[in-house]
Amino acid sequence: RIQHAEDDRPPLTAGTASPTSVPPTPSFSDEDVRGSAAAALAAVRPDAISDEELWDLMRGNVYQRAAAVEVVSGKKSANRFDVLVAMSRDTDPWVRAVIARQIAREKPVDGDIDRANLLRRLLANEGTLVARMVASTINSSPPDDGTDKVVGMLRGNFSAGVRRAIAAYDAKRNPE
Repeated sequence: RIQHAEDDRPPLTAGTASPTSVPPTPSFSDEDVRGSAAAALAAVRPDAISDEELWDLMRGNVYQRAAAVEVVSGKKSANRFDVLVAMSRDTDPWVRAVIARQIAREKPVDGDIDRANLLRRLLANEGTLVARMVASTINSSPPDDGTDKVVGMLRGNFSAGVRRAIAAYDAKRNPE
């Protein structure tokens, strides 16, 4: 049994290939490393990803779309927030969680109400994935007003992991 690299094709089994068709190049897993490679490259050299490559990622699978979020965040362009707002409508919670994490990581600018509103909207999604992703950033963030605002948005979340992250942050913020 050979798994195709493309996500939407069924596995190729013996005797299923048409004698007139050429099957796609098989791979040993269905993992597509383009998204991971793009995110890694964007972390080192954000401008190395062209707009066309970014658009391809945005049309790709969930991991490619999440990598597109990393690329957009890394480029630090003037309109990156607008792009993240548009991408925040993604149907997959993983993409929305990556966007929320990126927004929570950024140091807030005075009067940055749009950033706070987007983060609040993303955290209001059902489930705990987005909140857990944001909570993973607070303990590596400096104890400051910006992080305090993110923690405030997380307070009351029912995830035990989120509550543990908040307790650890509170202990760091207010050592006794």
